[in-house]
Amino acid sequence: MALADLTKEELTRLLREAEKAHGQYEKEELGGERDEDWASWYAEFIVNALRKRAARHDPSGRPD
Repeated sequence: MALADLTKEELTRLLREAEKAHGQYEKEELGGERDEDWASWYAEFIVNALRKRAARHDPSGRPD
């Protein structure tokens, strides 16, 4: 799957999932402190989610 195939709705869903997961990360791993590098955390979360999604569509692991 190419990034260009990502819809606004899918990206919105991924951002909301990242927000929820990041909140848990801040609470559990950072003791409630704000993560100043939140953007990198979100980016990694979303890239990993997209890679998993692509692997489900192409089990060979070949990039699009």
